[in-house]
Amino acid sequence: MPKPAVFTIDTDRIYSLAQATTIQGQIADRLNAPGSTGVLVDLAKVDYASSPFLAVLVASQKLAQKRKLPFAVVGMKGVVKGLFGLVKLDKMIPLFNTVDEANTALK
Repeated sequence: MPKPAVFTIDTDRIYSLAQATTIQGQIADRLNAPGSTGVLVDLAKVDYASSPFLAVLVASQKLAQKRKLPFAVVGMKGVVKGLFGLVKLDKMIPLFNTVDEANTALK
């Protein structure tokens, strides 16, 4: 099975609804693309994320499930990882430390 595409978020803070909406569109485009193999969202550079961004990840997971494609988050750390656990999203969205770890688990 082909590996899911890696979508790297290249900012350290995701704090606005506008940012979250833009990211949601970018992830949806990748999931809806013909021949999509799924998406791994790389959050290694992100130190802060707002609640709208968490909603984006939930919506993206639901879209991936609907399309029967793998979806996971990799590289999450610090406050973002703590917030994810606090609201129990770690029970809904697969989390991995690295892209390689995700690719191995999602085979």
